[in-house]
Amino acid sequence: RVTIRVSLSFLGHTETAEEESSDTPRSKVDAAARAAVSVLDQLLSDHSVALEGARIVEAFDREFVMVAVQGLGGREALLLIGTAEIKESAERAAVFAVLDATNRWAEARRPT
Repeated sequence: RVTIRVSLSFLGHTETAEEESSDTPRSKVDAAARAAVSVLDQLLSDHSVALEGARIVEAFDREFVMVAVQGLGGREALLLIGTAEIKESAERAAVFAVLDATNRWAEARRPT
């Protein structure tokens, strides 16, 4: 088993989450995405996000992580999709894919 730890900052506030998984590529990608979504859920106080799924996909002779995240704000629920090319590690790409999926959605809900 492995533990994946993700730390993110938003508006000067840092949060960390950990997820445990089996030591397989698919499980580690899912755990990294779950940890990233958990951190975002902590940082976005008035809104909530939930992971629908994370997958490694091949396209254009490269490997990517693709995630689906449910964005919840009030009565609004929106499916957010993000991708990131696997460069350093699939786990790191999973975190970037979650951020890709939620970036504009979170920015639109940011307090002014």
